[in-house]
Amino acid sequence: MLFRSLRLSSTPNLDERSHNFTWSVVGRVPRALTKRLPLGIELGGFYNESGNFNPVNVRTNLNGQIIPAPAGTTKEYGVLVEFLDRRGSLRVNQFKTEQTNSSNGAQGATSGIYNYPSFMMDRYVTAQTQGIAFNTIPGVTAAGYTSYAQLYAAFQQLLPEPTRTLKNMRLNAAGNTVLSDGIAGLTDTSDLAARGLEAELVGNITPRWRVSFNVAKQETIVSGSAQLTKQVSDAVYANLVKFNLLGIDQGPALPERQTAASRFASNVGNALAATLARDGAVSPEQRKWRANFTSTYDFR
Repeated sequence: MLFRSLRLSSTPNLDERSHNFTWSVVGRVPRALTKRLPLGIELGGFYNESGNFNPVNVRTNLNGQIIPAPAGTTKEYGVLVEFLDRRGSLRVNQFKTEQTNSSNGAQGATSGIYNYPSFMMDRYVTAQTQGIAFNTIPGVTAAGYTSYAQLYAAFQQLLPEPTRTLKNMRLNAAGNTVLSDGIAGLTDTSDLAARGLEAELVGNITPRWRVSFNVAKQETIVSGSAQLTKQVSDAVYANLVKFNLLGIDQGPALPERQTAASRFASNVGNALAATLARDGAVSPEQRKWRANFTSTYDFR
């Protein structure tokens, strides 16, 4: 049998645990205090807090640290007004939800910055194996480099620690292939804050006919997006400046000419800038206002 030697581990490789506490309170104003209000109005209110926890697959950041599972809290409070002997009711409530550690890979910039040094080094190894003379490559001699080996040493120092050690960039024994180690579930995070106000009017026009009208306003704001990705990207860019690599060719064996700086912007900078620009802004994917009208009639 092909799979005779296959044994599944009885020990899970990920253990995610959380304790959430949910509570609520509902109260009504004593009828003795509202009996003189018009239309038979009765008053009540409520408040609740709840937590949530979302176990996900292994996620790791650029420092090699396991990212905790996304978790959040919701607070909601409101008032309830009933009238016409409870044939009609108006409920108004407000809520706020906060969630931390949501996955946010900065539109690919997180993996882009981790792979950028090996991406560049791989293209120069390709040029070397194709026999392209080093001094004919645009930008390298002007940057002060005289050999492929000297340039490889610079590429290997682009990432800051501890990411550099995790990456472990190196050449194989033959010197014609770039090797490096990956990070399982590499991503970054952001936080979300959602808040809203909702009102619902319900009425029994007749014993068989019931109508309801609901209107809500909500918004979600993203914050703290891809902060570690930005830190690592800033460090890599600083090293590109330090080692005078921004002006070198990004692909000596390719026909098109482009600098390492342009490739950095394409692989990392543009996506990261777009992600950071959304911090503090209301999510455009969510409708600001929502309204629903429902009418039901029982023919039985």
